[in-house]
Amino acid sequence: MAVTQSSLRNRITRLVYSSRPALRPYTDKIRTNAHNIGDTTLDVSDGTSWAADDLVEFEDGEIASVTSVASNVLTVVRAQWGTTESNHAVGTGLTKNPRFSIQEIDDAIETVIYDLYPQLYVLSTISFGTVIAGKYWYPISTANVYDVVGVFHEDVGSLIPRPIMGWTYRQGLDATEFTNVAGLVFPGYSGATVGTAMYIIVKKKITAATDLLDRQEPLVAIGAAYHLLGGETVSRSHDPGQRTDRTVQPGQDSRDSIWFLREYRAALTKEEIRLRQDMEWIPSNRVQSRRRRFRG
Repeated sequence: MAVTQSSLRNRITRLVYSSRPALRPYTDKIRTNAHNIGDTTLDVSDGTSWAADDLVEFEDGEIASVTSVASNVLTVVRAQWGTTESNHAVGTGLTKNPRFSIQEIDDAIETVIYDLYPQLYVLSTISFGTVIAGKYWYPISTANVYDVVGVFHEDVGSLIPRPIMGWTYRQGLDATEFTNVAGLVFPGYSGATVGTAMYIIVKKKITAATDLLDRQEPLVAIGAAYHLLGGETVSRSHDPGQRTDRTVQPGQDSRDSIWFLREYRAALTKEEIRLRQDMEWIPSNRVQSRRRRFRG
C-alpha cells in the first residue's frame, strides 16, 4: 500500500482523537447542491448541529465561517484562515470546528519529514545506463540523492549482480561544467565490459509523504501527533483563569504530547536499525566498504 498525503492525514487524525475522543468534531456532508466558487449557501444534512460562528472545513482544506443557519442551509463566508476557495461536489465531507485543520496537519507532516534528514532515508535502485569506452565521469540526474551506497553490473553469463570497485561519489559540483551537481567517478569497471548495464543503489532524501516506505508512515504520523498536541498544551499555572483546562485531569494534554514524543523517538531508533539491516544486503565489495568506513 503506497503512502499518500491523504492516508497520512487520516492516520494522524485517528491518533490525535484517540487520545481525547470527546474532542472528536462533528462531521456532515454536502447534501443536495454542489458548493462551487462564489456560492455562499451550503446544503447540509442536519442544520440543527450547526450555529453561527462555527467553522466548516471541507475535505480539500478550505475553511468557511458560518454566519447564519436556516433549516438545513448554512450561510457562510468562504476561504477563511488563508485557505483557498474551491468547488465542492455533492457528498463532500464537512468537519465542524476541527481540533486541527488540514493545513495544521500538513504543516506538522512537513516538519517531521524535514527533520528525518539525514537519519532516515529510502534506499532506491536506479538504472544508471551502460559502460561507455573511455568515459570515467557519470553524472547523476535523479533528484534528492544525498549518497550512493552501491554500484553494480549484471554478469551476463550468470545474471549475478557484480559489485563495481573503486568508484567515488562527488556532489556539490558546478552543473555547467560537469552536467549535473553530482555524479560518480570510475577509474575502472571491475569486469564490466563496454555496453554492460550499470545500476546504483542510493540513499534518497525523504521530501514528501509519497517518498515514505509503508513501514515509515506510522513513525511520521506519531511525530506529527506530537507536534500538534504539543502546540496546544497549556502552560502550567496556579491561576484558575480561562487558560486552565478544567475538562480533564490537569496536565493531560502535556502527558499526551510527551507520550507521542517517546513513541516517536523509539520508532525513529527502530527504523534506523532496519535501514542498517537493509544496507547489509547491498551488493558491495571489501575495498569500497573500507573506503566508506574511513571516509572523511
